[in-house]
Amino acid sequence: MTKKKVMVDALTDYLGCADDVPLIRKIIELEERMAALEAEVRGN
Repeated sequence: MTKKKVMVDALTDYLGCADDVPLIRKIIELEERMAALEAEVRGN
């Protein structure tokens, strides 16, 4: 099992993968939120 597969499976379980919102959309939203948090921590 690849790291990517483990991560996607973990996110799928954690997020509950609602049928009305595709998993890829949730992942993109999480990446955007993480980038914003990282920028805030860096003081940007």
